Amino acid sequence: MDLVVALFRVLANGLRLRLLQAVHTSPGITVTGLARRLGVPDLVMSQHLRLLADFGLVDTRPSGRFVHVHPARDEGFRSALV
Repeated sequence: MDLVVALFRVLANGLRLRLLQAVHTSPGITVTGLARRLGVPDLVMSQHLRLLADFGLVDTRPSGRFVHVHPARDEGFRSALV
């Protein structure tokens, strides 16, 4: 039950919800692209993405000097809830 509460706390942040929406509308967007789109520094974006990735809500894939963000596969989200 504590994991579910923690997940809802992660989702209760407006910036993280906007981030999830941006990732779903632009799969493969870079962290820098997300930061520019949402008007926040790259470091802040990375911190929020790390939380979302820890709960299996997004996938990050490094490619050279960029990190691309994709919507998570369903298995990650289900395992976060279970």
